[in-house]
Amino acid sequence: MRGLSTAGERLGVDCAVPRLAALLDAGTGGELNEAPAAGNTVYLEVQADHRPFGRDGWTLIGRGAWANSPRALIADACSSGFDLLVEPRGSMLHVTARYRPRPATRSRSWR
Repeated sequence: MRGLSTAGERLGVDCAVPRLAALLDAGTGGELNEAPAAGNTVYLEVQADHRPFGRDGWTLIGRGAWANSPRALIADACSSGFDLLVEPRGSMLHVTARYRPRPATRSRSWR
């Protein structure tokens, strides 16, 4: 696990996509470092899985967004191509990301 502290938050990151891991490192100015899991306030898990998250029984709350309390799912968040499953786990916010771009997003993606 890699991590960094910023703006009063402690971010933990696990990324199963090597090319994206390099971009995350570059995007943080090389501030990501080896970090223990204890003390994280936000944890980002980037999965190599491209399958959609299941949303049976979830409530549509907006275009591309569903809720199943206390979790939320955002499809193609900010046109990034990433679907995000966001859920609180104790005092930590857990975000699971899967790259599933729409065709328009894929044409301008990092891949």
